[in-house]
Amino acid sequence: HSHNITWEWTADPDDETPELARWVIWRDRMPQSGSGWAADPGWRASILGHEDSYIGAGLVTDYNYRYYIYPVDRAGNVGPSHTKATSGFILSATDTIGPNSVSSINAEAVSWKSVELTWDQTSDNAGGSGVAGYDWWAMDDEPAWTWTSIGISTDTVNDPATYLDYGLKPGRTYYYAVRPFDVEGNFGGWYEDPFTNDFVTTPMR
Repeated sequence: HSHNITWEWTADPDDETPELARWVIWRDRMPQSGSGWAADPGWRASILGHEDSYIGAGLVTDYNYRYYIYPVDRAGNVGPSHTKATSGFILSATDTIGPNSVSSINAEAVSWKSVELTWDQTSDNAGGSGVAGYDWWAMDDEPAWTWTSIGISTDTVNDPATYLDYGLKPGRTYYYAVRPFDVEGNFGGWYEDPFTNDFVTTPMR
């Protein structure tokens, strides 16, 4: 079963500018009984620039986790890493049902290398632990139409909410899918319908 952790940080004053759009977070993991850090496969998170805390979802028992946080501006430029944190977890869960699916999403290219995704907040099941975030995936038209994880948003307050997908290539068509998860790490159903409004073509440079 998967679990969550909440952690906080203090931003470098040099990063707190009007151009700061997102904090992007990566993490490594290591078994408590082993040695050596390795990237947590397919995991990346993004939160709004004014936030100073984060709920890390999808943690599994008996692992240590290490986090890295980077500032990203609206054009998708990434700054240097600032924060690292490590913790170990041996947890249990009581909520085993995921939240309701997202009803719709919208994608808009804000530069040739970044897309802003917008969606309405969803709700958890009756008696659940509460929505903790959203798991985002994407595929493009080259080379093989394969879905790939692009990260996690923990924005459960703003409605509609936004997420920035960055590091894209110019002139490509990107398709998006999302599923919510709750505080206990349970995932809800997917929203994916590549033939409506959740795709976008990035402009040429």
